Amino acid sequence: MNFRRLLARGARCFLRNNKAAARILGVQFGDGCKFIGDPIAMFGSEPWAISLGDHVELTNGVQIITHDGALWVARRLDKTLKQADIIEKVTIGSNVFVGTNTVILGGVTIGSNVIIGAGSVVNRDIPDNCVAVGSPCRPVKSIDAYTQAVKSGGKIRNTKGMSHKEKQKVWEKEL
Repeated sequence: MNFRRLLARGARCFLRNNKAAARILGVQFGDGCKFIGDPIAMFGSEPWAISLGDHVELTNGVQIITHDGALWVARRLDKTLKQADIIEKVTIGSNVFVGTNTVILGGVTIGSNVIIGAGSVVNRDIPDNCVAVGSPCRPVKSIDAYTQAVKSGGKIRNTKGMSHKEKQKVWEKEL
């Protein structure tokens, strides 16, 4: 679908329902996914080249770039490339969290049970069951090591599902 037409038809109104917008754009995704942010910016110009498993959370500022825009320079230097594009699929497994302002480049596969740290640049495949961070993004520990560190770190508060005020009370009580 032409993005200009999509925008003209009010796609931005879907910002309150990012999953509906992602579907309209052509992103393939499983159950329990959560997209925080502008889906048009998040999924780029070839959203149909993106496939996400179940229970994937993409946070604010995440960009999935499926094309090589740098070809723009080569097109000017070599007229045989005038109409050339490089578009590569991005595949993300199930049970994946992608931190704020992460960039995922085309041709990448991110495995299942993975945490990608905020601000990472994912330019190569990331295996299953790991925490990966950095620019370029690399695995730094297993998901089991992360889970054990979280459990033994003394920072867990059982506040999931509480209102903002309830969470604040728990936090203030423990100061």
